[in-house]
Amino acid sequence: MPLADSTPRPRESTIKTDSALAKILSIFFSFVLLGCMEIGARFIVLPTDRLQEVLTILRQDPVLLWRVRERLAVPFQGRRVKTNELGLRNPAIAAPISSALRVVCMGESLTFGWGVNEEEAYPRVLEKILQEHAPSDRRIEVINAGQVGYSSYQGLQFFEKVIAPLAPDVVTIPFVVNDVDLFRFFRNDGRSDREVLLPNPLLMRGEAVLRHSALFRLMTRAVHKLTTNAPAVGAVRVSPSEYEENLRALVSAARKRGITIVFVKIPVNLPSTPALPDKDKDQAQKLKIAGQALYAGGDYAGAARTLEQAAVVNPYDGTIFTDLGMAYKGKKDLASARRAWARAKDCEAYRCRERGDAYNGIMDHVAQSLGVPLADIVSLFSHYATQHSERLFIDPHLDPIHPTPRGHELIARELARVVMEKHAWWLKEKTTILHTTHSEGK
Repeated sequence: MPLADSTPRPRESTIKTDSALAKILSIFFSFVLLGCMEIGARFIVLPTDRLQEVLTILRQDPVLLWRVRERLAVPFQGRRVKTNELGLRNPAIAAPISSALRVVCMGESLTFGWGVNEEEAYPRVLEKILQEHAPSDRRIEVINAGQVGYSSYQGLQFFEKVIAPLAPDVVTIPFVVNDVDLFRFFRNDGRSDREVLLPNPLLMRGEAVLRHSALFRLMTRAVHKLTTNAPAVGAVRVSPSEYEENLRALVSAARKRGITIVFVKIPVNLPSTPALPDKDKDQAQKLKIAGQALYAGGDYAGAARTLEQAAVVNPYDGTIFTDLGMAYKGKKDLASARRAWARAKDCEAYRCRERGDAYNGIMDHVAQSLGVPLADIVSLFSHYATQHSERLFIDPHLDPIHPTPRGHELIARELARVVMEKHAWWLKEKTTILHTTHSEGK
């Protein structure tokens, strides 16, 4: 009869404890490794990324898509940027008082004061001008509510969520530049702002943590360099019909609360499409269609040759260069594909300018049909440029959208004229500022 095995066996509870300890140690050392990699990534000096700089001052929002971060005190675009508890580039906002006229300047990066000091942005200049022309017993308060990258869709949500509770007397509305764009800072998936699908708030927080990780940014750049993809092309952020709806909704929401709306027609200062004969446009379109057919049939070399001809005939159509990039990619010429897609993105500026002019026409129409006061900065800047050599935008090539301090001053003066005409009851020197504004540029 065999003897029983007397070797001691480990208890099941001991095995489970050891297994749990191993898992804990594995997780701990994984975090240590990631921490070391994160520290190492921060010692790697990456070239300045403009988009990353913008994203550092924004946070995602489940209603507004995103908003400027609260209580910032950071360098941004060469200037010091400070925000208050609402994420506005403005001092803390007190409760409204009856003896003050409260003006809120909504808008996007132009209103925010991209590339200029806080006191140079037109909301602060507007406050000084209005205060100079107000009776001594009345105080003027102008709030800079500009939010970087905002469209009229976001502006409507922002009005309901943030601006209306501030109980302003006047709200200025300049939205157009981002409405006509194809790209946005978050969820750039080809959908319009109204259609964009947002994740739950918990996932948004996780994404925010990753975006602030040097290791994540380093890995993202590495992946971007290794991949070659066509730029995402889809709907404009706000369609023409939605743009008109948003403007009308803003006016309606404000009037229900006794708030005066002032539209601000802003120039979309991008290059106009050079004139091209109709026969050349038609020829380029036929070549593009032929190139697309060759691409669909798998003849990438033939598609590239045909689309190259189309690009020569019409070098201003971005869709031709997008298709040409796809043909180059099909024939494994990735360097040429990247160049073609870069050119496609450059051509988008022409289309943005065309759409911007059309959307400004929509603003004109809504202003006239609803009796909304309008500050026409497009005409003001255009006339000023014929009389003066001084630049009104930061850089004609690198940044043709955001005004210089002089540009902000002109916007403020024209806005002051329009606001004072609407609220003449508290003016004392209306004619002086009207004369000054017109003589300087209009």
